[in-house]
Amino acid sequence: MTNVSLINDKIHLFRQVEKVIVKPLLSGGIKMNNAAWISLLIAGIFEVIWALAMKQSNGFTKLWPSVVTFAAMWASFAFLSFALKSLPLGISYAIWVGIGTVGVSIFSVIWLRESITISQIICIILILVGIIGLKFQTN
Repeated sequence: MTNVSLINDKIHLFRQVEKVIVKPLLSGGIKMNNAAWISLLIAGIFEVIWALAMKQSNGFTKLWPSVVTFAAMWASFAFLSFALKSLPLGISYAIWVGIGTVGVSIFSVIWLRESITISQIICIILILVGIIGLKFQTN
């Protein structure tokens, strides 16, 4: 995948997020608490994107992966900030970091061909169970 197609994919993703989440939220089409959870999920997804892009930037020596890194960081923090308006900080932060941890772990194995052990997989599953548990135990 070329850098240009990677950037185009990210631009398309930003536009889809705007269309599906941001516009309905601003128009009142999504309830606030649901919107906060959706925003937290999106923040976690952007955390995965910026971590993977940072790896591809080779220490910020490659322009487009570096641009994607900073754009995704900004988006991740923006969505997290919105979620924090109505969700508890400690729970939100744990879920945000957990989504990033699980997502980066999965994509680093699939996309970057990094190795993973059975015990690491079990630990990642435990993190995922923790994320799900926190979501369902938080109003």
